[in-house]
Amino acid sequence: MKTKIISSLIQKSVFLLFLAFTISTMQGQVSVTATAGTVGPTAYTTLQLAFDAINLGTHQGAIAVSLTGSTTETASAVLNSGAVLPAVYSSVGITATMPVTISGSIIGAIIKLNGADNVTIDGRIAGVGRNITVQNTSTSASTAAIWLASVAAGNGCTNNVIRNLELACGATQNTLAVSTFGIIMCGTTISTSANGVDNDNNTFTENRILRSRYGIVTRGTTTDLNQNIQVTKNIIGPSAFGADQIGKVGIFMQADNLAIVSGNTVQFVGGLFGNTTSGADKVGVGIGQESWSMIPRDSYFN
Repeated sequence: MKTKIISSLIQKSVFLLFLAFTISTMQGQVSVTATAGTVGPTAYTTLQLAFDAINLGTHQGAIAVSLTGSTTETASAVLNSGAVLPAVYSSVGITATMPVTISGSIIGAIIKLNGADNVTIDGRIAGVGRNITVQNTSTSASTAAIWLASVAAGNGCTNNVIRNLELACGATQNTLAVSTFGIIMCGTTISTSANGVDNDNNTFTENRILRSRYGIVTRGTTTDLNQNIQVTKNIIGPSAFGADQIGKVGIFMQADNLAIVSGNTVQFVGGLFGNTTSGADKVGVGIGQESWSMIPRDSYFN
């Protein structure tokens, strides 16, 4: 009799563990709470699905997105402006409760702020660390981890903060020369020549960016300059040349007014001079340009 009771208890315990796991899986890894609309908390399995709900106006007001586990995104997580119906939000804060990775193989960006305003993505837990990793594993060109896209005049990305994240793309920059971006702020396509309009008051701080041809890129237009962009205290590049190196430019900024670039570490960009082809530029910080005709000093003595 005792054996049967013990066996029954074991079976019940296994069932309860399975049930708990199933419920946890069904609940998802992204929890959304809001001050209006559906206040939640509401669970989603991907960041994309959470953003889709916000875009539909399901969650409104001041919105908090909590990442409780890693996700694999099959399409870009696109967040539209809260001032363009049906989306109705005043702010969106994205944080994590544990170290998580938001990844996927996407031609485009893992996270796209599509004219979105007042969004903060903060990888700190209790004020420290970089606990959110965003990686686009695609090896195609024109891919990014995070993309801030201006939709049109008057609908750019404003007052956003991207901080304390680990960011990477997929193409190994010691073997491939495709254009990939850790963070790019521009227009309606992912490109260093796509003008962005009204992308103002955005801050990129204390991130670490690896395995990208470009670490951080901002692109305004000479008739409507980006205003008050801050790029501070980022670590751009790995600790040695190799697959995770920055392919061409650490920080590339164009058409900005009152920008602050300070306290950044830019390292291991473009490979050793002796191992690269003639004319292959390697730029730490480029303001307005990312190439030049100068010959590196050490080549005068070869």
